[in-house]
Amino acid sequence: MEKLSVYIVAKNEETHIKEVVISALKVAEEVIVVDSGSTDKTKNIASKAGAKVIFHKWKNISAQKQFAEKQCVNDWVMNLDADEVLPPALQTEINQFMQNPTADACKLKIGDMFPGYTKPRKLGRTYNIVRMYNQKSAYMPDDFNNDRAVFKVTNPKIHQFKTVVHHYSYQGLGKLITKLNTFTDAIVETMLKKDKKYCPLRIYIEFPTQFLKYYFLKRYIFNGYYGFLVSVIYAFFRFIRLAKYKEAIRKK
Repeated sequence: MEKLSVYIVAKNEETHIKEVVISALKVAEEVIVVDSGSTDKTKNIASKAGAKVIFHKWKNISAQKQFAEKQCVNDWVMNLDADEVLPPALQTEINQFMQNPTADACKLKIGDMFPGYTKPRKLGRTYNIVRMYNQKSAYMPDDFNNDRAVFKVTNPKIHQFKTVVHHYSYQGLGKLITKLNTFTDAIVETMLKKDKKYCPLRIYIEFPTQFLKYYFLKRYIFNGYYGFLVSVIYAFFRFIRLAKYKEAIRKK
């Protein structure tokens, strides 16, 4: 049986970090929590739950995750967010796979958990990405805001897990707005460094098109009130991202 390390990047994530660490320890030999300066109880809670907590000054999300990856002692690693819980059925799938890994990496489906949910809505939005991989085959790059693994091998073999990860991203309207506002600042910084170019007319259509995208194409319509709420907020911050970038360009 191969051994697995789980790495988590965190800052002020006391709400769910205990549940996340405990679920991760059901599949992993070690859980690494890299904290960038929490002012709440995140570090203490994670440590008591069984994680190894390490401080690392924030640079950007990909650099933070790359650092966390390098702290892992095992070849097989999982990149888990501090608000993502592995449900029991997924724990069983992962443990069975690790008995004899037959792939270079694994994809996990991640579904939103809103207040009152016991599991993600069946028809609600999920995103399916590589979150578990063998470091001999893939790695986490440091390229500003991309936090997705990059493969070292051609034509990698990817295993698909069926059970959906429970993603508790919504912790209140105020926290969501603060989080997204900070995130857009980081995105604008990256856009400036990469000298991104956008059609000037896009800023006028960004909000309505993004709302339709989130609400219908990404299926937030199946999440009721919260689906409508977050579709409006996500669309607004997609607009704000462009507005901040345009403002930064004009100040140059």
